[in-house]
Amino acid sequence: MAIFKLSCLILLFPLPTTSSSYYGSAPTESQISYADHCASIVPKPTQEQFHYTRFSLPRHTGYYKGGSNLLIKNSSFGVPAVTSLIFRIWSIQAADHVEGLFKISGYIVFHRDGTYYHLRNYTHSRPTYYSGGMYYDEKQYYYSKHRGPVRFSLNGFWSESSGKLCMIGWYYSRQSHSGDSLYQPAVLKLYNFKNSTTAVNGLITGTLESLLNSENDPNFFKPVSIMILPMFNYEYSLVSKENVSGLLVQNDSSPGLPLTSFPRQTFCSLFSKAVNLFDLRFAGHCGFSAKNCTPFGREAEYLPLVVSFSEIECLEHKQRLRALIKFSSSRYDEPFNPNTALIGEGLWDSKKNQLNLVGCRFLGVTEDSFADAHVGDCSIGLSLRYPSIWTIGNSNSIVGNIWTSKNVTELGYFDKISFKRSYLNLPMRVSGLKYQYTKIDKARKLCSRKKHVNEEGAIYPYPFSQDMGFDLKLNSAKRLTVWGYSSPLSVGNELYSQFWYSKHYSNSTFAKTKQINISYQIGIMHI
Repeated sequence: MAIFKLSCLILLFPLPTTSSSYYGSAPTESQISYADHCASIVPKPTQEQFHYTRFSLPRHTGYYKGGSNLLIKNSSFGVPAVTSLIFRIWSIQAADHVEGLFKISGYIVFHRDGTYYHLRNYTHSRPTYYSGGMYYDEKQYYYSKHRGPVRFSLNGFWSESSGKLCMIGWYYSRQSHSGDSLYQPAVLKLYNFKNSTTAVNGLITGTLESLLNSENDPNFFKPVSIMILPMFNYEYSLVSKENVSGLLVQNDSSPGLPLTSFPRQTFCSLFSKAVNLFDLRFAGHCGFSAKNCTPFGREAEYLPLVVSFSEIECLEHKQRLRALIKFSSSRYDEPFNPNTALIGEGLWDSKKNQLNLVGCRFLGVTEDSFADAHVGDCSIGLSLRYPSIWTIGNSNSIVGNIWTSKNVTELGYFDKISFKRSYLNLPMRVSGLKYQYTKIDKARKLCSRKKHVNEEGAIYPYPFSQDMGFDLKLNSAKRLTVWGYSSPLSVGNELYSQFWYSKHYSNSTFAKTKQINISYQIGIMHI
């Protein structure tokens, strides 16, 4: 009787069935065959004999499109999730009998940082911004609904000569509702994965495809189109100290601060952190027409508000860097759009003390795929420097220009664009920076001193003290009240903020022996 009951209990459990998803334990080699999915890309060697090598590959970063059901969820707000990725090969073995063939293991991580909601009437949003003769409302994004990254563990082969790579692997996750482990199999195919690249031919493209048999499977995901920025033995072909001609020498600007003016006095330490977000200023006609205003022509749907520089690679000994240059309508981190971005090579000019860059466009990108993506149209020049002298008309910590080598009749021509960042972002303890008073004579005439005032024994606040700042309340003729603030920008030839970085506060008073020039920053807040 007990045996009969046990048999009944056993029969109550469902028998294993063939499924397109794998639960419990990882699929074996027999369940997912490398040859079935990769033989036409990178064939597996007939003699599987390998040896470890000192040859290593760096971590690569890139972007992706697609992957619905797994990577990207549809949003009713119409703003896609962040689409960045990381690809890393951590193990590499060379084949003994096939030259240039490597057995590799690694992973690819797709970031899904969240969903962005567009708020048009956010109460605490910044006021409109003025650029090129027109006011622009800054987009506001609210970040919510965090979603963690998806990581696929991968194994496969790479052909160094063809630049092709094929790997199979799995995405592992634990189901919260049941506690079961889920393994989703996939195949990664990459092209142009070479050990030496330049900007002109250097984009790595490919796909990650689900190996589930049916699109009706709830764990199936649509193909992911991938574009990766090259990192391995990159050759700087667009800028060099021996060949900086034509494009870069057109920009005639006054010299900036040398690297020795900054605390660490190194090229990479300065630009790896300082080069990020700048306000754009366009030609006067761009407030009414976008024609000939941006490097992207008709593909730009709007006149951007800011430009950002993100370092890809920096070589201290050669004073060169690569950067991703993104144009955006918001100061908030927007999803990457290759149609409004450049990839650039930069070189430090020690004579003008400025960073010169050559920018190239991303071409061949469609709405759904990076398959034909490549770099081209490297006719765009950029420069960036720290001004060594500030005035009332220029008190920006960093300034720069963007221009093209094309003439006005050529497709892709645009008028020169300038960009800047305010003094608030100036690094600490900068030496050699001076303030020049260009309107001080006019100020003396407007604010003349009466000679009969008895100033004997008068004392004044220490010019670098915090007492030199004050609040403002202004009443207009229409009885409107506005508030503001005023704080010193410079005292004498020394910047007020740099004084506090380099010296201790002194509570002493300053005896009146001579006049000291002082400049102020004034902010007005409308109520």
